[in-house]
Amino acid sequence: MRPRVPLPSPRSSIRVFGAAAIVAALATAAAAQTPFIPYYGKNNPHYDTFNWQIYTTDHFEIYFYPEVQPHLERIASYAESAYQQISADLKHDLSFKVQLIIFKTHSEFEQENVDPGAGVEGVGAFAEPFRQRIVAPIDDPPDRLYGLIVHELTHQFQFDIIPQTLIRRSVPLWVNEGGADYERGQWEPLDLMVVRDAAIADVVPKMSQLEGYGTAGPSRLIYNLGHAVFEFIEAKYGKEGIRQFMFALRKSVIGGGEDAYEEALKLKKEEFDEAFERYLKERFKPFRDKERPADYGRDLSPNQEKTHFAQALSITPSPSGDLLAVVTANRKDQELDIILVSSKDGSIVRNLTPGEPVDGLVAQGRSARLLRAHEQRADARRAERAHAQDRAANPDEVGG
Repeated sequence: MRPRVPLPSPRSSIRVFGAAAIVAALATAAAAQTPFIPYYGKNNPHYDTFNWQIYTTDHFEIYFYPEVQPHLERIASYAESAYQQISADLKHDLSFKVQLIIFKTHSEFEQENVDPGAGVEGVGAFAEPFRQRIVAPIDDPPDRLYGLIVHELTHQFQFDIIPQTLIRRSVPLWVNEGGADYERGQWEPLDLMVVRDAAIADVVPKMSQLEGYGTAGPSRLIYNLGHAVFEFIEAKYGKEGIRQFMFALRKSVIGGGEDAYEEALKLKKEEFDEAFERYLKERFKPFRDKERPADYGRDLSPNQEKTHFAQALSITPSPSGDLLAVVTANRKDQELDIILVSSKDGSIVRNLTPGEPVDGLVAQGRSARLLRAHEQRADARRAERAHAQDRAANPDEVGG
């Protein structure tokens, strides 16, 4: 005889179904969140284990590992010098020690987990605004490394003057990045060329209205124009003008302040934009009347009508400046060659790689090596000739 199972009442069925639905919904929500927790940041490859230690200076806590220790005092000196420079310019001190996290190489920097994904190829370093941290590799040449530290430390001063947690509207990107590049005090030739071209072509945007990266031009144009704006403010108002502009901007974006341009610079926004454009046009006036390449200099690339070589794909100057190593196309042999060219008249001195195809990807580095070798041989020959002339002029001394 089969046991009889009582059927649940309709009310109990509804309660059971409702409870099941709630459990399922919670499980779904949990499933939507928890799978990412164990894997967050795990796709950032870590090849090395860093034994972190802390070195403290007046204004920094420098995080380093043993492989970086031989460079530690030099980096600490750069950091403190950068602090003194920026603090003096802005007449402002930080109330905290900046955490400076340094890596020996850029490839090790790419393994950072302070901000997963921030330390990628193409990023020189970065400043983190909320916990006062700078993360940077130290494998740049000394002048560039100092400039890099100045740039990122300037951001920490900017974040302290204009706290990111208090702003009601965003600070223009050109202010942060342009101000940091201005403090760095170094122009890359390509960056300055971009500003020059914008001024000559009359395409300088209205900086007072510019947010983010703008709508046209290369992404670094905003950094470069911002750099030029700060140089303009210094030229017209001195460094004190820059300080006043930053603190007026603080009041403006936090709330309660007047327009930063009028308060600090005594200019309306449209007057500021016009004054900056006039400054750029005057600064690059010598270039405005030059319309052809010949107005800038002489064409030293190989003469296609008189030689087998066509174009200058890459050049490397010699230390003396008398010669250029030029990667060029050899039309006769259908290959790339590296030739020596006189920097005075463009005449071809010799082909350094006859019958030997050149890899275009490594040509420039090879050009420099061949050029150095050629000049060393030439120096040796000159020394031999001078010695021979000495012997001929003073035979008695040589014989004695």
